[in-house]
Amino acid sequence: MKTTNLVLHVRHCYFVEMKECRKEFEYRLMTPYWRKRIEGRNYRAIVIYDGYPKRGETGTVMVRPWNGYEVQKITHEHFGLQPVEVFAIRICAQ
Repeated sequence: MKTTNLVLHVRHCYFVEMKECRKEFEYRLMTPYWRKRIEGRNYRAIVIYDGYPKRGETGTVMVRPWNGYEVQKITHEHFGLQPVEVFAIRICAQ
């Protein structure tokens, strides 16, 4: 199997937290879309974009090593009021 990069687009506030290593995980809902991209896969790196930058903007992208993920149950304002299962993708090894 070919090893590639996992590409994530995040909001600016989360991008800044990741850049400063204040955010350990990036969360993605356990949907068929994300299951296909995460389960059983091994990536070379994670490429994180600050939103959807224009081509050639380099200050809006960072690359982190792939350190895997874990399944977590969380409550977060972006996912609604009920606890949901998510892929917690490790961004900063702490």
